[in-house]
Amino acid sequence: MGGGVEHKKVAFVLPQGWVKADSNDKDVSLAVPSGWRQGANTLFGTGNVADILATNDPSAPKLTADEAKNIEDITKGFDRINKEDELKNLDKLAQKGIILHCVSTNQKVIGEELTRFYVKKKSQSSNWTWLDTDGSEQDCFNSKQIAKDVTLPIGLAHRMQATWQQTDGAMYTQISYLIPNGRDLYVLRFITVESPEVVTTIEKEVADSLRLN
Repeated sequence: MGGGVEHKKVAFVLPQGWVKADSNDKDVSLAVPSGWRQGANTLFGTGNVADILATNDPSAPKLTADEAKNIEDITKGFDRINKEDELKNLDKLAQKGIILHCVSTNQKVIGEELTRFYVKKKSQSSNWTWLDTDGSEQDCFNSKQIAKDVTLPIGLAHRMQATWQQTDGAMYTQISYLIPNGRDLYVLRFITVESPEVVTTIEKEVADSLRLN
């Protein structure tokens, strides 16, 4: 297919139990499932600092009021550091064109490759064609991919998916939805080194929820 592609405006629909996420410029909106959150990696992983510091040992002695207050103060301090680090990471992502970024909150191993999905925006002086669109994504995979047509509520998109082994032995899965809109290209990518089902079970609903505002 040639020529420019324009996607239509469609009312936002939020699946039950999910939350809405907007890019900073309000250009893009999508739904975030339970177990995920909008944001980036931090010094303490992707979960809440309080959950990391908390003990679930029922045999542990009950804390005194002073001990509980000390833990609360420590948690607040770590939380502040965590938020500052996250803002720095989000700024780095924005410099790469990533305008909306979501992470799985189930990852507890700090420094582990993140399971995530995000929207990256690319712009050029002329309208994007499907040939341009597909070619721009090839370098993000380890081998040439054949894009498949998928129909989203906002219109036609192209989808690519592949799993390959990295040099460290981890199996890397990436799914890309390519959504050209005039001179802008929006790429919705899902990435994980966990089981592919971590992202394949949510990707369709996330993609269907995406809106260009």
